[in-house]
Amino acid sequence: MLVSLFNTGTSNGQGPVNYLLSDKDHTGKVRSVAPELISGDPNTTIDLINNIDRKYKYTSGVIAFRAEENPTEKEQKEIINAFRKSFLPELNKEENFNDLWVAHRDKDRLELHFVVVAEELKSGKRLNISPPGKRNQDFFNSFVKVTNQFYGWNQVIPDPLKVALTAFDLKVHDKEAKTSKVIKNYLSEKLHRNILNGKIADRTQLIDYLKQHKIEITRVGKDYLSIKMPNELKARRLKGSMFEEGSDYTDLVKQHHAAKIPTKLTDIEYKEVKDKLKGYIADRTAFNTKLYLTPKKSFRRPRKAKQPVDTVVSLKDYIKNIDTKVPELPINHIAHSEGIQQHQFKDNIKQLRDKANTNQLETDGGITTNSAAGSILSQIGFLEADLQQINMQIGSEKDPKKVAELRAKSYRLQMQIRIMYQNLQAANEKFAEQMKKTYKFKK
Repeated sequence: MLVSLFNTGTSNGQGPVNYLLSDKDHTGKVRSVAPELISGDPNTTIDLINNIDRKYKYTSGVIAFRAEENPTEKEQKEIINAFRKSFLPELNKEENFNDLWVAHRDKDRLELHFVVVAEELKSGKRLNISPPGKRNQDFFNSFVKVTNQFYGWNQVIPDPLKVALTAFDLKVHDKEAKTSKVIKNYLSEKLHRNILNGKIADRTQLIDYLKQHKIEITRVGKDYLSIKMPNELKARRLKGSMFEEGSDYTDLVKQHHAAKIPTKLTDIEYKEVKDKLKGYIADRTAFNTKLYLTPKKSFRRPRKAKQPVDTVVSLKDYIKNIDTKVPELPINHIAHSEGIQQHQFKDNIKQLRDKANTNQLETDGGITTNSAAGSILSQIGFLEADLQQINMQIGSEKDPKKVAELRAKSYRLQMQIRIMYQNLQAANEKFAEQMKKTYKFKK
């Protein structure tokens, strides 16, 4: 198993989603097996991506399995959940992020393609599961090693003599993709053979070899070469061990032969990489908690006021913080799929309303009203009115761009209303506990 991230993320939502669900691959060839939607709602993902104003709108990639690796449906879900818990720790699928997972099987092996929207849904802040840098690369490599070892699969040993073209991994137009593939295959064959037979012994000789074959060297970097093929206008960057300054080609040949030998981690190596992965996850958890889940501190001077003895938080402060409060209630009892579908929203809200619509208690002293619940219900009423108006606009709007923006607003309102109903249930439970200390309930 191997995780690869694509160098994309700036297009509209239709680009990556349509590629994942298309019956044709990036070369235009019809897939022998149609794609299968595993998790998420394509329309919601498209709408959310299209509603982002920043340059980078999503992260896309693939978890690719070798032919001998055949994870069951249960194992596929386990791996997807492990991926989320590793790179999106502490963030909730229903509240904080949106992703889409599609299975491809047209290459006689399984590929789990994914798109993660580059925005945290509640705050609107940028969400990047793969920031630049070697530390992040090691994070993903550690995840791959631990997963392969856990399921008994061989480790992926990189071949240092493999030619990598950054443009090749992009899902671009058919002509560009075919050109990149031809260049990659040509260089792989020529350089691979000459390095193995000793005719190219270092990077200087490799550069001379390319120049002799009329390949222009446009830039020489510390860990890459940029080349321009004959009759090509676009320069392409070559990356990999053999293009790095000071590489020992004798050692690279040894690594190349070792990469063909099936390998598993020793117990000590497995423990070390698991500890490393735990450290990376802990760092990402702290980052997500601070950036997305920690309410901003108010700079207003707090008032000095006595609180009732049996009240932990005043009702005024409780109502004030309702919009930003993260509900602590488990939501497993709510019937829903991953991502809120438009036709499911009313059923989900009805279940929440039935569980949280009691805002009065009958006592020996008469009827006691829960003022906090009443305030929440009032806010819910305004939100539901806004949602109804937006949904009506979606039905009458003809501009596709405006429709996408309205759908994204509708999605966010649905999420907010669900959270408010959960807050309502929490307020009622808290109110009931407070009343038990004061009144004797009628039976």
